[in-house]
Amino acid sequence: MRDPYQSFTVETMLDQAIPTPEQTHYEPPIVRTSQLAVIMRPELPGLAREIIAEIRERIPEYARPMDGPYGHWLRVGVHQALASFFDAVADPAASQEQRDQ
Repeated sequence: MRDPYQSFTVETMLDQAIPTPEQTHYEPPIVRTSQLAVIMRPELPGLAREIIAEIRERIPEYARPMDGPYGHWLRVGVHQALASFFDAVADPAASQEQRDQ
C-alpha cells in the first residue's frame, strides 16, 4: 500500500495548506481583548513558574532557595505583574492606578 504522505515535501504541504488569494479570501477571526484575557488567564500559574525559572537561571543573584520570604515575594511579584498585564489586556481603558492596587 502506498504511503499517502510519501510524496509530500515541506513546499508541497505549504502550497496545499496556505490558500492563495485566487483560491479564497481569508480573514482571521476577530478576537476582542477581553476574550484574549479570558484565554490567557488560566495560563498564569504555568507562565509564572516558567518566568521564575528563567529569572533564577539567567540572573545568578536570584538563584537562591525558594523557601522562605524570598521565594514567597518572588512568586507574589511575578503573579502580580502577570495579573496586571492580563487586566490591561482585558480592559485597556482601565486606570492603571486601580489595576495595580
